[in-house]
Amino acid sequence: MKKANMKPSPDTNIGTQLPGTPHISKPLSSQVQPENIQVPALPPSKMVRRQKILDHLDLSRATLYRLLAEKKFPAPVYLPGGGARWIWSEVEAWAEQRIQEREV
Repeated sequence: MKKANMKPSPDTNIGTQLPGTPHISKPLSSQVQPENIQVPALPPSKMVRRQKILDHLDLSRATLYRLLAEKKFPAPVYLPGGGARWIWSEVEAWAEQRIQEREV
C-alpha cells in the first residue's frame, strides 16, 4: 500500500502553533531592537589580525602599511611562523587619539 503525498497546503499552517512552542504575537523583527543588542568588547590584550583592523577602521591595506612605515600607527607583534597581530587596545587608543585631534 502506497502512502499518499500528505504535503499540507500553505493555507493550512496559518495560525497553527506547534505543541510546546510559545505563542508569538508580533513578528520577530519587531522584538529585536538595535539598542537591545550589545556587541561584546574585546579584551584589552586581545591580539587581532590585519583584516579586523582594516574592517574596524575602514582603511585600505596600503594606507595601513603607509601609516606603519611613517611610524604613525601601532606596530604589530610578530609571531613565530611569520604571522603578525596587533594589540586591540593600542589600535583603539590610536583611533581615539585621531578623534580627539579632530575635536580640538
